[in-house]
This record gives sequence, C-alpha cells and structure tokens, in this order.
Amino acid sequence: MEDADLITECNAGLKHALDVFGVQSGIIAAMTMAEMQKDATQRHEELIAILKEKRSRPKRSSTSGSDGSRPSSPRKKRPSGVKTDQTRSVSMLPASPKIFYGREEEVKHLTETIKRSMSDPARITICGAEGVGKTAVALATSHHSDVSQIFGIHRYFVECDGATDAKQLVAAIALHLNLESTGKKPVIRHLSTIATEETPVLLILDALDRAWKPHETRTDVEDFLSLLADLHHVTIMVTIRGGERPRQVRWTRPFLPTMSPLPSSAARDTFLDISDVSPDDPGLDELLAITENNPGTITHMAGLASFEGCVSLVARWQAEGSALLLDKAERMASPRRILSEGLLFEEPDEMHPGEERVPSAVAEKDILALLDCHTLEPMPTIDSLLSQTTLGGTFVDALLPRRSLLEGPQPMPSLDSLLSQSTRGGTSVDGLLPRSPLAEVTT
Repeated sequence: MEDADLITECNAGLKHALDVFGVQSGIIAAMTMAEMQKDATQRHEELIAILKEKRSRPKRSSTSGSDGSRPSSPRKKRPSGVKTDQTRSVSMLPASPKIFYGREEEVKHLTETIKRSMSDPARITICGAEGVGKTAVALATSHHSDVSQIFGIHRYFVECDGATDAKQLVAAIALHLNLESTGKKPVIRHLSTIATEETPVLLILDALDRAWKPHETRTDVEDFLSLLADLHHVTIMVTIRGGERPRQVRWTRPFLPTMSPLPSSAARDTFLDISDVSPDDPGLDELLAITENNPGTITHMAGLASFEGCVSLVARWQAEGSALLLDKAERMASPRRILSEGLLFEEPDEMHPGEERVPSAVAEKDILALLDCHTLEPMPTIDSLLSQTTLGGTFVDALLPRRSLLEGPQPMPSLDSLLSQSTRGGTSVDGLLPRSPLAEVTT
C-alpha cells in the first residue's frame, strides 16, 4: 500500500513539473516572439527610410534655388564594381545585446566620443581580454539612440574573425558592402562615395586582432587602416584582443580604458538572466567566484547550470578544472601548447578566458627576452665533430707503434715471450709462482 501511495505522489510531482515547464516554455516563447516582432519592426522602418531616401535623390536641383539654399554637389561618376544598395548592409547589422549589464560607462564614453568628434571623425579602439564583452559594447553603442540618429542606415558591422591577413580583411569588408570587387581601391572608393557630411558612416571592425596580431601581416593591415583613417566623414571603431593598438592611425583621445570584468552585481544579473537558477541557490556565489565575473565564462557556466545546478557544477569544476570551459570538440582537439607548470607548449590561436589567467603562464615576449639573453654558441656540424675525433676526413693518422700494427698481420707471440714480457723484460720465469720449501732446502 505504501508503494502505491509513493507512486501516486511521484506521478503528481511529475505532472506538476510538466505544468511548470509548460508555463515557462510559453513565457519564453512569448518573450522571444515579442523581441522578434520588435526587431522586425525596427528593420522595416529602416527599409522604409532607405526607400524614402532613394525617392528624394532625383528631386535635388543642380542649381541654387531662389531661397538661397546651397546647391547640391554634382553627382560623382560611380566606380565600376560598386553598388549603392544598402539593404544588405542594414540586414546584416546584428541586433543589440538583450542581456547587457554593467557596461553603461563604456557605452556612454564611446557615444560621447563619437558625438564630440563629428567634425574630425573618431577612430576608436575597444581593447580587452577575450570574452570580456568587447563585441557586445560595440553593438550596444551602434544601436544607441544618439548614434543611430547620426548615422542612420550607414552603420556597418564587419566580423573580421575569419580574416587572417590584410587581403582577407579587405575582402570581408567588400563582401559586407556588397561589392563585386574585393580590392582595396574599390572599398576606399565606395566608402568615400557614400560618406558625406549629410550621411556620415560608422564602420565597426570586430575581432581585428585575428588579422593584425601576426607579425608577418601587421604592416599590411596597418597600411589599410591608415587608408581608412584618411577618409572624411567615416567613423572607425575596432575591437582588439589585448591592450595594444595598431600603429599608423591617430586614435581619438581619451582612450577607452582596457575593459575589465563585470561588477559583481552585473555578473549576478547576467548569470540569472541566462540560466533558470534560483537566486537563493546555495552554490550560486561560489560558482560566480569561479567565473571571475568574465562575461564569456558567465555565459558558458550559466548554460551548464541550467541543466546541472550550481552545486553539481562547482563539484565538476573542482574535478575537471578549466577543461570544463571547453566543449567536446575542443577537448578532442590537438593539445594546446602553453607555458604552464614548467612545460612549454604552443600558444593557441584563441586563448580561452580561463587559460589566460593561469598563474604560472608566461607571456610570449618574456620568453623571447629570456632566449635573447641566454643565446647559446652555434653547434658544430657533424663533419667538424668527426674530423676533431679522427673519425672523419680522407685518411686516418696514427703514431708509429699503432701504425706498425695496422700495416699487416702480426704473428702470435709464444707463451715464453708473453711470460717474459710480464716479468718486465726479464728472461726468467722465476717469481711467477711461489717458491716451494723443497727448492729452498735444495739451494
């Protein structure tokens, strides 16, 4: 009877859990649909603005009007391979981040810098460690109401994480601008054509460090950035992993400080918004301490906590360590080479937020500095070593006694001769054996 009651109670609990799950799913679906509808409405308004702008262009007069208005500038000849259709670029502008806490000061700094530098367009860098939220800050700034009012549809967000050199970087920008040609000149001509005092352009290059960081491509990328910086009415914003900024560009001051982890309250709000963990979960504070308030780590841990719970996830962290931050594909990849625990491994292309805070890790420039200070003498070649040990060369030289033995076969010495040599040159074998008492009596 007790088993039947227990089964009935379990069925009731499962039914209640399913009801709660259904309600939560419905709420999430409704919120998602509302966000999609809001985003679709915004994009529809932007497309309407495009159509209105195109319809108003032919009505401009090429001569000054009677009211003294300034005559419009003569229409420039459109370069070959350049299209002015902006619908693709508008559709490719990513939406603003919906879960966004603790970055109000950064967005305010960037927005004020852009507004203050309209006469001399701003050149802005957003620096920080990977996963700290550079892309989210750039997107939030591009969707700010003041920035949207200034640039309108001429906001271009180019993802450069797939570009590994200057040529691929230019191709990524050309593809985003819907250009048929992918060279530097078509890109520069197109931007100079569409960027005017009435229609300024905001160009955001996300993850520029993938193409700029390698030393063999750094100069070419900086040359191209210099060409972009020479364009009037084009505001440039780049996100770069680390704290170093590209040269050959006069970046607008004051610089945005290198981004740091989120404040504790913002990290907590971000974690709770992503996961369905209760704010009173006993393992929440310990799990947030593990993330070190890094947005990328918070996002990863929050997704896992939704299925495992904070206490279980903390136990897994204690058992697996930073490997918990890697997905299955990354765990099966070839071993990453970093300097840790006295072992030198290859530097990965993409440092995970948890990896770059290894206490015993050493920067690459520090390793190179140590190598420069302790340069070893060049090692001799194998031919030189063999010659020095008389094992190489065209002939083998030896002293006279050894050479005489090598000239031909020698007869084996007799036993008496060997015994004589063993007595240090004497002819008698006396002394080799102990003298017997009988011999002493005889003598």
